[in-house]
Amino acid sequence: MLKLNPHSIKFKTVAVIVAVLGVVLLFQTLYITPMISKDNFERGLYAQEQIADQIGESADFFFHQAIVELETIAQLSSVQSMEKGLLDESISEIDHLTHFFNHYFVVDRDGAWVSFPSKPFMANQKVPPENMEWVRETVQKNRTIFLDLLVSSFGSLVSGFATPIRSKSGDMVGVLRGVIVVSEENTVLSTVRNTKVGKSGYAYIVTSNGWLIAHPHIALDANEFSIYNYMNYEPVKKVIKGQSGRCEYEYEGATWVAAYRPIKATGWGLIVHQPKTDLLAEARSKARVVSRLFIFAFLFSAIVLVSLIHFEVRPLTDLLKDIRSGDAAAHRVYGKGEIGQLALEFRTLYANLLQSKEALQESEEHFRLLLENDHSVMLLVDPETGVIVDANPAACHFYGYSKPHLTSKKITQINVSPEDEVLENLKEVKSKPQAHYICQHRLAGGDVREVEVYTGQVRMRGRALLHSIVHDITERKRAEDERRKLEAHMQQSQKLESLGVLAGGIAHDFNNLMMGVLASAELALDDIPKGSKAREGVEGIAAAARRAGELGKQMLAYSGKAQFVIKSCDLNEIIHSMAHLLKASISKKAVLKHTLAPNLPSVEADGTQISQIVLNLVTNASQAIGDANGEIVVSTGVRDCDGAYLAETYLDEQLAPGRYVYFQVTDTGCGIDPETVTRIFDPFFTTKAEGRGLGLSLVLGIVRGHKGALKVESEIGKGSKFTVLFPCSYRLADDPQKKAPAKEEQRWTGTGTVLVVDDEEIVRQVADRMLQKLGFKVITAVDGVDGVEKFRKHAQDIAAVVLDLSMPRMDGEEAFNEIRRLRPDAVVVLSSGYDAQEATSRFAGKGLSAFLQKPYRLDKLAEKMREVLSGPKPDQHA
Repeated sequence: MLKLNPHSIKFKTVAVIVAVLGVVLLFQTLYITPMISKDNFERGLYAQEQIADQIGESADFFFHQAIVELETIAQLSSVQSMEKGLLDESISEIDHLTHFFNHYFVVDRDGAWVSFPSKPFMANQKVPPENMEWVRETVQKNRTIFLDLLVSSFGSLVSGFATPIRSKSGDMVGVLRGVIVVSEENTVLSTVRNTKVGKSGYAYIVTSNGWLIAHPHIALDANEFSIYNYMNYEPVKKVIKGQSGRCEYEYEGATWVAAYRPIKATGWGLIVHQPKTDLLAEARSKARVVSRLFIFAFLFSAIVLVSLIHFEVRPLTDLLKDIRSGDAAAHRVYGKGEIGQLALEFRTLYANLLQSKEALQESEEHFRLLLENDHSVMLLVDPETGVIVDANPAACHFYGYSKPHLTSKKITQINVSPEDEVLENLKEVKSKPQAHYICQHRLAGGDVREVEVYTGQVRMRGRALLHSIVHDITERKRAEDERRKLEAHMQQSQKLESLGVLAGGIAHDFNNLMMGVLASAELALDDIPKGSKAREGVEGIAAAARRAGELGKQMLAYSGKAQFVIKSCDLNEIIHSMAHLLKASISKKAVLKHTLAPNLPSVEADGTQISQIVLNLVTNASQAIGDANGEIVVSTGVRDCDGAYLAETYLDEQLAPGRYVYFQVTDTGCGIDPETVTRIFDPFFTTKAEGRGLGLSLVLGIVRGHKGALKVESEIGKGSKFTVLFPCSYRLADDPQKKAPAKEEQRWTGTGTVLVVDDEEIVRQVADRMLQKLGFKVITAVDGVDGVEKFRKHAQDIAAVVLDLSMPRMDGEEAFNEIRRLRPDAVVVLSSGYDAQEATSRFAGKGLSAFLQKPYRLDKLAEKMREVLSGPKPDQHA
């Protein structure tokens, strides 16, 4: 008899097997058996449905062929003739050949029998009035109809089909009736009566009114069929509505399971059913067989397994007895198999353990005190394999692992640096008394922390190990990174702001100078006759001055002080309208694609300036691609931007988190290195052999003027992505097709005296000459003080004042206030090299008549003077 020690492997194995068997039996009882029963139950239902489908398809085919035969006979010329002799001969022959109908007969449109070979005495008689419905329906519908169950004039249950007979001209001349006698000889009905389903199930057919027409246990005749109406049964209700399926219902005092389907072309229904108890009994029987086989197989396997374990672990059992008795002799052989060799290895291991036990206990106790009582994170690591040999409670708490779990890992599973690099560092430490590293460690939850590691060698367990002390410096590093990022961002913002102020000042002075050049050239052109050789040179001067004026506008745009015409704009519409221009402005080897988001909110912007941004960025992308093949993608969309995202953009100082509309220009060009990215928006900075370096600085200025943001992402060798963001506007976009009214071609002239106040002599001179050309008398003043004095002397004679904004002693704003104090209805036109928005912002609500952007031309001056002198006077209380 097999004896089992409660603490032995064999006993535990048997216990496990018994426990598993109990679980299996419980699982089998609660899950497997019900599952198999349910599966077998479903299979039985499926088989029942298959029987219904097979019988139904057979019936469908039978009645379809019957209709085909009936309609074919109706097309015979002998039948179409409606001549009794021909009809009797044809139908009599067909009655002997048909497989579908018991007999045929023909009636005319009024229901009189024309031909009835099987009942010749019926000739020339009429169908009884109670049965005339099928004749009238066939004549009315003029197509083949089905005749449901009825009692014929001869006292038999009949059904069948009727179809119209048409003459060769297509007129309906009579009705051909195919009669099916409801009897056991009928193919369909006999099939149904002979169908067996399961143990006690069967099939039956009902008419469209619920009358039983075929049943294996009920013989029907004309006198009794009306008592068998199944309309109240659930499957009958559904099948006569044309539904197919299955259901459970109460029948003959028990629950039956039915599969039902309609019989096409008849309105009849087929029901195949059997008691639910039959299905359940069969399913349970199959489930019990499967379960018994399963349990038998499991028990057999368990017995074999216990026997194998008993014989295989015997060498280990013998070794254990020898160790307990202190007689683990070196000469003893414990077997020749793998377990015997394992027993020998264990014996050797046991001997080694005895020899090193005392030294190991002493060493471990000393180091254990150090590990357990220190609050620093400490690890013991094998430098050869990288395995974490030991860890103190502080390390387990920091990394989030239990001690067994942590000491089963390698340091390479915690350190996120490449494995080769980590192992190389471990080997280097062996040649140093101490080492210091800053790296990243991954915690149990997936969080990665910045750590500072101090590592030194210790002798432990007879070998050299690395004792590492780990300090978490994540928050310190994060604070340092944030500080550096903030400093860099502030420096960049201050640099851009300083450059913007410088560019704005230069543009103002530059525009004043260009005012003298451009106006002088235009005045000279007015005095030089057409065709003169001198005219060509002066026209060149005027053109160069206009180009220089455009340069000044670009510098104003960079400073964010350009003059914008703000409207509600649709970025998609702007980009669509530029499609041809953009395609023409890029390299032939670059492919331009558009990815425009639908239903884009509008933005408050100057559409012309937005077009300039798109053109500059696409041109810049094309130049980045160069002569190579590449792709440029212009895309739009909407993004919810938080403070962290906006902090990564240019010009984010006053932008609030929220919803922004953006467009992106992405290219697959050469990319931009990080150092160059910090300078690409500086005026006149360029990496190209050609160009002034104002393209991207103009983009930044326009974005600044629109209170938007700009984000640059680039990688060397892969390309760049420029994202321009504008705050959403929920106004409808203005119609871009609206055009300004055409200007008059004839120059306007006026009368009266105009006071010109400007500290630049060249501006005063050219303004004087231009105003005189326009028919005005002119008084000039060198600054605001001089201008106020001259206005005081000639206040009643001065029709308008052209006033500079930036002047010494008294600037334009103070001079304007003094002039209006002297004469509240004075017409004052402000003139400046700055843009209109910045220049006029200080005059809001003061009734400023107009603004004139320097440098201006004679026609622009004429337009402004006509506007302020010919139109209504400004509202002094505005």
